[in-house]
Amino acid sequence: MKNSRRPLPAVISFFLVIGCATSGPSVETVPLDAAIQAAGRNIEADLEPGVKAAILNFNSPSDQFSEYVIEELSLFLVNGKKVVVVDRKELDLIRKEMDFQMSGEVSDESAQAIGKKLGAQSIISGALVSMGRTYRFRVKTINVESAAIESSSSADINAGDERAAFLLKGAKSAPPPESPQPAPRTESPQPAPQTDKIYKIGDYGPAGGIVFYDKGAVESGWRYLEAAPRDIGPAQWGAWGTGVGTGTEIGSGKKNTELIINKLRQLGETGRAAQLCASLDINGYRDWFLPSRDELNLMYTNLKKKGLGDLGGGFYYYWSSSEGYNDENAWLQSFSGYGRDDGHDGGQDDIHKGEAVSVRAVRAF
Repeated sequence: MKNSRRPLPAVISFFLVIGCATSGPSVETVPLDAAIQAAGRNIEADLEPGVKAAILNFNSPSDQFSEYVIEELSLFLVNGKKVVVVDRKELDLIRKEMDFQMSGEVSDESAQAIGKKLGAQSIISGALVSMGRTYRFRVKTINVESAAIESSSSADINAGDERAAFLLKGAKSAPPPESPQPAPRTESPQPAPQTDKIYKIGDYGPAGGIVFYDKGAVESGWRYLEAAPRDIGPAQWGAWGTGVGTGTEIGSGKKNTELIINKLRQLGETGRAAQLCASLDINGYRDWFLPSRDELNLMYTNLKKKGLGDLGGGFYYYWSSSEGYNDENAWLQSFSGYGRDDGHDGGQDDIHKGEAVSVRAVRAF
C-alpha cells in the first residue's frame, strides 16, 4: 500500500533589514532579479514536491519594493510547478484579520500561526542588509512544526542596481546608493516625425522608441506602432471586480487605455498600468498607451525574439490593456520564461488585476 502521508504545511515570508554601512573588499554582486530567481531555485531545491507555500510578507521600507519581490517570487514558484503557492486572496483575508502589512515585520510565532491557519508547511524568511555599496539578500526556510532551519542562502546586490533603487525610491529608511546611477540612454537617434518616411521593424520611431508593427498603409490616422524605449512599473492593472469592456485585437490598445483610465477615475484609483502609460512624456510625445493583447504579442514576436527593445531583461511578465475571461483578470505575456527552457517564454495568460507586473507603453503614428 502506498504511503499517503502529506507533506508538512508552509508559509513564505521575507524580512528586509537596513543596517549600517560598512567598508570592505569588493564582492561579486548580482541584480535584484537574479537574487530573487536564485532564492526561488533554492526554495524549490530544499522543499519537498507538492509543498503548500504562502508568500506571507517582505519587510522593507517600501511597499512597492515588497510588492515586487512577493509577486516576482510567486510567479517563479507557480511556473516551477513544484511548490503549491497559496492564493493571494487567502493571504489578503489573513492580513486583514491579523492586521499586518506585507512590508512590515511579522514575528516567527505569528508567521507559524498564520501558516497553520492556511494549512501550510514551512516558513521562508529573508533579510536585505545594507552594507554600503551592496545589499546582502538572505533567505532561510523554517519548518512550521519544529521551527528548525531547513535551508539558507544569500546573494549580494549592488546598491546602485537600477531596479532596486527605483523600488526603494522615496523610502525614508533606504540609504542612498554610494555608486553612481546609470545615466539615461542618450545614444539612440531621435529622428523627427516624417509622415512620408517608410519605417522598418526595428527602426527607431519618431518618439525614440522601436517600431514593431507596420500595417502597410495609413488607416484611421496611423500605420506604425512603436514601443517605448524602457519599462515603467511594476504596477497593478486595477479595477478588479469591475468590467471595463476592452478589446484584444491590433489597434484596440489606445481605446482600451482610454476606457480603463475613465473607469479608474470613477473608482478613485491611481498609479495603475494604463495611467502610467498615458502620463508618459518621451521626447515631447504624450500619446502613449498600454498595448492590447495582440499588440503585446507583436512586441514579443518582432522585438523580444529578435533581441530588440531591451524587453524581459530578467524574468518579466508584461501587462496588456485587454481584460481576461472575467472582471477579476486581465491578459499578460511572458517575455523570458524565467531563463528556463520550459516553453513558457511568450505564453499569454489572464491573471488577477491586482498583481504587480511590468509595463511597456506603445504609441501609434
